Amino acid sequence: MRRHNARLWRGYEIKEMVRAVYERPAETWSWLEGAIRRAARSRLKPFRSLAKTLRQYRAMILAAVEHGLSNSPLEALNSRLALINRAAASSAAAFSPSRCSASGDSSRSCPTGDIH
Repeated sequence: MRRHNARLWRGYEIKEMVRAVYERPAETWSWLEGAIRRAARSRLKPFRSLAKTLRQYRAMILAAVEHGLSNSPLEALNSRLALINRAAASSAAAFSPSRCSASGDSSRSCPTGDIH
């Protein structure tokens, strides 16, 4: 990949440097500074923008890594809730009265809303 697509390779290297910030807490500062320098020198506009963002939030990133803070459990819970909501919405749509009457298919069973 390095020989065939240099821009992609440079982007991959910068991404891995940012990832190392979180994977190597003892070396966080040096990896973060290296990632910022490398991204700022990049000719790829999204990475120059990333460098500005990393500089802006540098202190917060260092504090989060130092104290082991992460929002991943919350993000996992949000994903599960979204999945449950999608499943509930698709189930409700499958039994909506408009779908039952519009099809004209008498073999299709649709709930009537009566409780037995």
